[in-house]
Amino acid sequence: MIDIAWSECLFIALIALILIGPKELPTLLRYIGKWVGKVRIFAKEFTSQLDLEAHMEEKDVQKVPLDKELPPSQPPKDQEI
Repeated sequence: MIDIAWSECLFIALIALILIGPKELPTLLRYIGKWVGKVRIFAKEFTSQLDLEAHMEEKDVQKVPLDKELPPSQPPKDQEI
């Protein structure tokens, strides 16, 4: 997350108030709020889709049967332990 102190937020708000004006500032903030909401919804859908795909992949991997059990690994006969 972005680390911004209260004094920095106040400074940005004052600059925005001077540049945009008090009449247009609420409209701009509403517009920004709508876009932030849309981005959050998109990010939430994206992450949930990734989680769903990962979960489905895990199930597919678990369903794959082995033809036969593998024998326990044994060291080669020419090497001493």
